[in-house]
Amino acid sequence: MGLVKWLGLNPTRTLLNQSRFLGMIAVALPVALAGCGRSPQQLPDIRPTVKVSTPESPGMYHIVQPGQTLWSISQSYGVTVEELARVNNIEDPSRLLVNRRLLIPGTGASEWAWPVPGGEILAPFGERRSDHRHTGLDIRGQDGQAVLAVRSGRVLYSSTMRDYGKTVIVDHGDGLSSLYAHNSKLLVNKGQRVQRGQPIARIGRTGNATTEHCHFEIRRGETPVDPLLYLRPVSH
Repeated sequence: MGLVKWLGLNPTRTLLNQSRFLGMIAVALPVALAGCGRSPQQLPDIRPTVKVSTPESPGMYHIVQPGQTLWSISQSYGVTVEELARVNNIEDPSRLLVNRRLLIPGTGASEWAWPVPGGEILAPFGERRSDHRHTGLDIRGQDGQAVLAVRSGRVLYSSTMRDYGKTVIVDHGDGLSSLYAHNSKLLVNKGQRVQRGQPIARIGRTGNATTEHCHFEIRRGETPVDPLLYLRPVSH
């Protein structure tokens, strides 16, 4: 999927109009980051066709608690009710038994790497800021340290994104994407295939950042979800 399609441009427009439109997008993109900054960045929807996980795919399980519904559980994990019902063979989502074990698709930690080796969490997902909640994790790193792709995929974006600074976005091909911001240097190009654990950037403090770190996000479509649903944090 090209950047023109990613940004929702009309391919029949003239090249001049597209260039002007892209310029307007670049100026207008709002952002939010943790050590990082202001209002949350609304990334364009970068979803390909969603491939529903199967019970054979890596995933974590959730035990249904009293009062929970399939909808409330889907919201907690950033998946759809339809995905949960299909993966768990639920014919009637309104009848959900307490203590039932549900597979949450796409949450297998074994297939995800930690983006900053040895890096501890400086600011968690959902932390309240002055006018918003934090949409990712801020992970400590040393200036110039390698930032790793958490999972294999295709580079959707590798450039400067206003308050995010030098940023890489990787599309993982199943409705999930990962974002790595505030880098000092970008090591990959748009359209490039990357592997889990491959260096894709170097730690920095570009954009709206007060210290060297990686602002890291996982999004399902346009919706930020807690990365710790997918990743295991480093242990000390």
